[in-house]
This record gives sequence, structure tokens and C-alpha cells, in this order.
Amino acid sequence: MVTSYLKALKSKIFTLRDIPQDQVEYNLSGVVIIIMQKVLTYMAIAVTV
Repeated sequence: MVTSYLKALKSKIFTLRDIPQDQVEYNLSGVVIIIMQKVLTYMAIAVTV
């Protein structure tokens, strides 16, 4: 579930930026992971509260 969401998020970012995937894949994957960690943290806080 999480991996499919990451793939969807990646494809959206690539579509928006319109940049070659192979060049930016390693940079973007790191950024997406950081963003997802923050989002999951906020979601966990929201669910707890």
C-alpha cells in the first residue's frame, strides 16, 4: 500500500516537473521518503489527537 502510494507520488512529481526519470530518480526518491516520513508523522499525530 505504501509503496504503491510512493510510486503514484513519484509519477505525479515527474509529470509536474517533466524531467527525465533516470537522471533525478536517486535524488527524488530521497526527497519523497523524507516527505512521506513527515506526512506519516503528522497523520499519526492527527489520529492520536
